[in-house]
Amino acid sequence: MSEGMAQTVCVLLDEAARARLTSINGDRWRPFKHIPLARIVLLSAERLSVLEAAPRAGASRPAVWRWQQHFAEEGVEGLLHDKTRRARNRCRRALWPRYWP
Repeated sequence: MSEGMAQTVCVLLDEAARARLTSINGDRWRPFKHIPLARIVLLSAERLSVLEAAPRAGASRPAVWRWQQHFAEEGVEGLLHDKTRRARNRCRRALWPRYWP
């Protein structure tokens, strides 16, 4: 039995997905948060372990596991959509102004 958490997702890329992720990784006009996500998936497709892929992508091991799973469920488009934050309640901001008149 190996130490630590085992990699549970095997990332397989077709040519279209690999080309799209490579272009995201090399595009300096992309939002900065997309670049490490593309690197994580590309390094995982090269069969690097999480211990090797995490420092190369500039991410933590749990982040690598999370984004591998996210890519396996939703593909390249799932990496580019930010669904991690929920909408804030705008009514509270109107009721409690920061500065009183």
